[in-house]
Amino acid sequence: MSRSWLTRQRKGELEDLADIVGIDYDGMRKEPLVDALDERLRADPQTFMKHPQFRDFYGGRTGSPIKRERNSSALADEEDKSRSRRKTLTSKVKEELDAL
Repeated sequence: MSRSWLTRQRKGELEDLADIVGIDYDGMRKEPLVDALDERLRADPQTFMKHPQFRDFYGGRTGSPIKRERNSSALADEEDKSRSRRKTLTSKVKEELDAL
């Protein structure tokens, strides 16, 4: 369960979530609203875990699997480029040392 997920939400989104769980948020600031939602969602996970809006709070999948795949392949490309660059630099230094 993730309180940090709640803190990343905008106040309007938190108010929408409060409507779902039945919290009267009138006049509440963001932090007390986050606290109230966190307490309510932890108190009754069986009820709210079924709602797709709370999937990330209860540890569901986050983000798009396509974006994750694309990001991981981009990182691999960056690593390959840095490795080939290091090899090139190393071979150039070796050639210069041999020339001396």
